[in-house]
Amino acid sequence: MKLKYILFAVVALLNCGCYSFKGISISPDTKTFAINPFLLGTSNTDQTTALKMQENLKLKILQTTRLSYGNQNPDIDFTGNITNFQQISVAPDQNNQIRLMRFEMTVSVQFKNNKNEKDVWEQQFTRFVNFDATQNFENLKDGLIKTVSDQIVDDIFNKAFANW
Repeated sequence: MKLKYILFAVVALLNCGCYSFKGISISPDTKTFAINPFLLGTSNTDQTTALKMQENLKLKILQTTRLSYGNQNPDIDFTGNITNFQQISVAPDQNNQIRLMRFEMTVSVQFKNNKNEKDVWEQQFTRFVNFDATQNFENLKDGLIKTVSDQIVDDIFNKAFANW
């Protein structure tokens, strides 16, 4: 008898359109999103990084939600700004030689849900990856940027749709 009620509750939750087992929470009347061009607030990077991050966020939303992309009066708006893009030394050895470097990137994101005026936020997302100081950053750059960008995109997505 209890199983019958549990099954009924699960079916009811799935049919409401606002719950999924992925933890994504999107109102049923929200249908579209747009991502305004990410800007560069630092001179250490180029526009390609901003464009790739924009595209990665767009693909993540398209592949993970039922939302469609559209710039004309979107229900949800994202705007981003890469504010930090740097390499720093993090681990000198006993001879004060640098042995470990860190690549770090910060993106400031503004989110606006045009269907719900209270659902607006701005947050900075920072991620980093460490690498051996004996390796040339320019040779590793594309892979490091991809790793950090993917992590930041996941953080933005979770903040926007999974209430993290």
